[in-house]
Amino acid sequence: MKKDINAKDQEKSQELTPSAAEASAEAVKKGKQRKRSVLAFVVAAFVISTVVTLISCWSVSMAGKMHEIRSDSSDKAKTVANIVNDIYSSGLLLAPPPTDEPTERYYPPLSEKRKAMLQALCDSFDFKYLYLLSLDEQKSNITYLFVVSSDPAMNVTLEKERPYGTVVHMDSIPESMISAAHGKINNTFWEDDNDFGKTYGWAYPLVMDDENPDECLVIAAEFDVDQLNGEVINRALLMSIPFIVILIVNLLILLFIIRRKILKPIKTISTKMNSFADGGDLSDERLNMTKNDEIGEIANSFDKMSDDIKEYIDNINDLTTYRVQTNTQMEIAERIQYGIVPERTEISEKGLSACAIEKPAKLVGGDFYDCFMRDDTHFCMVMGDVSGKGITAALFMVMVKTAIREKLVSGMGPADILNIVNDEICATNPEGLFATVFVAELDTMTGLLRYANAGHTAPVIISGKAEYYRPDPGITVGLFEDAGIVEGSMLLKPGEGIVLYTDGVTEAVNPDDVFYGEDRLLCALEGSSGAAQAVNALKDSIMEFYGEREQFDDLTILSAFYTSSEETLTLKPELEEMERITRLLRSEAGGCRNLMQIILACEEIFANIVNYSEATMSVFCCRRLEDDVLCVEMLDDGIAFDPVSAEIPKKEFEDYDTGGMGISLVKQITSSVSYKRVGTFNVLRMTFDLSGK
Repeated sequence: MKKDINAKDQEKSQELTPSAAEASAEAVKKGKQRKRSVLAFVVAAFVISTVVTLISCWSVSMAGKMHEIRSDSSDKAKTVANIVNDIYSSGLLLAPPPTDEPTERYYPPLSEKRKAMLQALCDSFDFKYLYLLSLDEQKSNITYLFVVSSDPAMNVTLEKERPYGTVVHMDSIPESMISAAHGKINNTFWEDDNDFGKTYGWAYPLVMDDENPDECLVIAAEFDVDQLNGEVINRALLMSIPFIVILIVNLLILLFIIRRKILKPIKTISTKMNSFADGGDLSDERLNMTKNDEIGEIANSFDKMSDDIKEYIDNINDLTTYRVQTNTQMEIAERIQYGIVPERTEISEKGLSACAIEKPAKLVGGDFYDCFMRDDTHFCMVMGDVSGKGITAALFMVMVKTAIREKLVSGMGPADILNIVNDEICATNPEGLFATVFVAELDTMTGLLRYANAGHTAPVIISGKAEYYRPDPGITVGLFEDAGIVEGSMLLKPGEGIVLYTDGVTEAVNPDDVFYGEDRLLCALEGSSGAAQAVNALKDSIMEFYGEREQFDDLTILSAFYTSSEETLTLKPELEEMERITRLLRSEAGGCRNLMQIILACEEIFANIVNYSEATMSVFCCRRLEDDVLCVEMLDDGIAFDPVSAEIPKKEFEDYDTGGMGISLVKQITSSVSYKRVGTFNVLRMTFDLSGK
């Protein structure tokens, strides 16, 4: 069904594409609306350019106006200075000096009447201030003889702040005043910004003695800068009004044209489209416009689109139904996979702590793990990674995992399991899938770890610090028959652990496209003292490394730690160590009637290890499995020898002291005895019935 729907969608897209191309070609051919838009744009651009040009010219004109106003102010100041100069020259403002004053020139204070006359003069010429100064250049002092303002309120302030004879020291007397004091009338303009406001000022000389023109008083007139700027702004506003009116009228005309020819038809089309978006039926939303331009082409395309989309939506509904069913099946598959490979597993047994997690990149994935106690003293663990992702990888994973678990439960060795499963997969693998697998078995009494590797990533051994352990890499399961996968072994000490993982750990990629790598893995596991701690530390480190980036590959981690200590003895191959074995047996089997027989059997086996095996070390384990069953395991790294299957020659009674009697005695005392050679280790397992039967 999915293929049919996809084919139907493809045909529909092929039908829509030529229609769009024909509509585009027709629009380019006609292009009436485009021409109108271009013409309107050109007209608007011309008008705006004209206005901008006029405004630029106006700005230059305003600069001229400002210059004109400043020049006019200078003329006013010069005129007033001449008037004041004439008044002083005629003696109208002078009073006779006191009789006791020297014959030097004397400048009396102004009377109220004279002040009023000068204030009226200041007001009539639009001055802010008018004042008369005498300068002492050597001391940088100026002396106010009078100062008046056009503002009556300011006159009151000036009467207090600058009365007749006020001497003001200046850091530097303005050059314009100095020039005026020396009888010069050029370069006498200045700008001032003080407590009385910002002003423009002009200074002119008041010549009191024609014979000594350098001894001049300074007449100064100041204009209010804000007043001058206001005058300029007022003139500017008056000049800009016609330009603004022209611009607004043109924009209104252009807006009217755009609204009628473009916006209104587009609004109609938009309304119809919104009606459909709100759940309307496209078949009832046809426009049927007769405009012979781009807007008309859009309307016609919309009408055709309404018919095409209705049919397309029907196809989408069918496809959506199919996808909903598929998603439901995927969710069920995810739950089934979590039933086969749990999201998290934790096991805590005597001598063992184990923890494992899985986090698929998709709903289902190809990574898998398995861990379980096969019996009271053997822990089995599997870690695998199937090529590919999704349903196909998940099905192949189930097949591989089930086959391996079945054989682990039966007690087969890791290498034998992988070789048999590999041959079975190669015989029934039409898709050519393969999987990397690591299988291991941990004896929780002795710490002996048997393993076999089929192309999987190297495990990490944690013994205080984390280090990679690189066994024979082996051949991936499912590639070739007769893979020849070999078995290896190692002895874990109490507190040591192993960590298995898939390549989704080391190949995790962060937002900067950097791989997680092996070094970060070791740093994350460093210092871990338990299985759950190791797994959680590694998982948290990877999730932090991912950051905001989506998980790319499946993530699976399994860790197992050997924790036995009280029931396990590491021995030197010396007979004196038998005393430690005896103490442990008394501790575990104390009170049973056949304790001495058990000690005798263990002594016989240990004596053989010391005398004949050439071992450099030995491990003795003793654990009570049930109320009346004692399990003993003896492990050594000596030469291979199976005392269980060895033939005991028939001897006369007097010849038993030459050997052979001990093995026979062991078989009689034990409930069961078994031997196996694991790597470089001899492992002998004995069970005793503590009830003495």
